[in-house]
Amino acid sequence: MSTRHAARLATIAAVWVAGSAVTTALLARSRARAAQEREAVALHRAKLWRQAALVDDVTGIASRAAWEAQLARAAHTDRPTAVLVFDVDRFKDLNELLGHPGGDRVLHHVAGLLTGVLAGRGFLARYGGDEFAALIPLDGPDPHTQAGELASALAGGLVVPARVCAPWPVTLSVGVAVLHPGEDTGQAFVAADRAMFQAKDHRRHTHTAMPRAA
Repeated sequence: MSTRHAARLATIAAVWVAGSAVTTALLARSRARAAQEREAVALHRAKLWRQAALVDDVTGIASRAAWEAQLARAAHTDRPTAVLVFDVDRFKDLNELLGHPGGDRVLHHVAGLLTGVLAGRGFLARYGGDEFAALIPLDGPDPHTQAGELASALAGGLVVPARVCAPWPVTLSVGVAVLHPGEDTGQAFVAADRAMFQAKDHRRHTHTAMPRAA
């Protein structure tokens, strides 16, 4: 083999090796870009799922998961918080009469009613079923009295007029408890929930329960 021919073969081999290296690098870059895009899509989906989990799909207000997170934060603030629990009266009858789609419409209207009644003063969520819950910061000298007065004032507006979403006026029962900084959030919620059922049982607009830390 002549020297010129050998040099030509060497050049061809070098070009082939260089080309292979470039091709390998391009493939690696393409795979890395594809992996980054897949990761970005996965992160975006996860964010959407987290956001969706924090919004109730029937009413459009905060979900139970969002409520529990907000309630936990309320226990670490520097002032008392009113914990309010609302329940739709005769919702079982409404659901049986109107069907589940009609029941969902009632819940949607109730969420709108509560949003308007609270007027941006606190945090509102659908706890589950026909039960809603709210947190309102308290700043008066006597948080227990203030919470009771607040619940009484709210109770007067807890009516969706007849024929808006149901054949009869849709009313709600409300219970309230005070959560002091550092106190047990579960205890406060249970107390407000119990007060709400007492209000419902006694046919009263509101009933106040005030748990204190042991």
